[in-house]
Amino acid sequence: SALLRREPEHADALYAQGLLGLQVEDYKQAEASFKRLIAIKQRVNEARYYLGQAAEMQDKPGRALDYYGMIRDGQHYVDARVRAAGILVKQDGLVAAREHLQNTRASNLDDELRLYLAEGELLRNAREYEEAYQLYNVALEQMPDNARLLYARALVAEKLDRLDETLADLRRIIDNEPNNVEALNALGYTLVDATGQIDEGFDYIRRAYKIKPDEPAIIDSMGWAYYRKGEYDKALEYLQRAFDKLKDGEIAAHLGEVLWVSGRRDDARKVWDEALREAPEHRILRDVIERFTQ
Repeated sequence: SALLRREPEHADALYAQGLLGLQVEDYKQAEASFKRLIAIKQRVNEARYYLGQAAEMQDKPGRALDYYGMIRDGQHYVDARVRAAGILVKQDGLVAAREHLQNTRASNLDDELRLYLAEGELLRNAREYEEAYQLYNVALEQMPDNARLLYARALVAEKLDRLDETLADLRRIIDNEPNNVEALNALGYTLVDATGQIDEGFDYIRRAYKIKPDEPAIIDSMGWAYYRKGEYDKALEYLQRAFDKLKDGEIAAHLGEVLWVSGRRDDARKVWDEALREAPEHRILRDVIERFTQ
């Protein structure tokens, strides 16, 4: 602000001031800074992109779409199209959002990857798992060892009860990237939760935990592995720590289940009730509650 008082058209200062305005939710300041950039014809596409984000944050989807639609090229073009698709799926449905992404120009393989991942996420959120699976197959023909695509396909294959394919894709990622934390954790958790290979799964989870010991999802997996091994005290230690870090529905489901089978039913109900207030429609959480309380 001091710099802009001396140099009112300093583009980098206006840009920084706009970003800070977004971060502290001072949307009036953010919009003023970005609109000034557009007026002086500096960093125009970036300004439009962040004006779109400001509109989204204020629940003004129509205005956000207008700003995103003004971006026709440059580094923010694909990101703007992806964000617009996220709005369109709510307003006009899945078909319209997918068409929007499919009509987006991709100038390189990285753009193609972002578009495939965005479309796959739309399909997964809509529980169109078979279509998502086929989309990832097409993408992997172009990028056969891409870890993000393999991971996304593994998650969808699990939803389709194709466990062997889930395990194969996760193992393939780890073969290429031995320290890929997401894949290590996902493979370990899947082995522990869905197969009898608990010790092997636990080894993968521990490898992930050594790399990211403060990650709630990995702490949760450690707790779940100890539960599957029958070590309830250690399970509760990890699961409680995970839940303290992140009030997630699945973590709450796990913690509540171990509390329940340990005889601490009132504590289990408290955990479940707290999580339900945050995520009343969480499917895994509701399934666990129904299984133990009905």
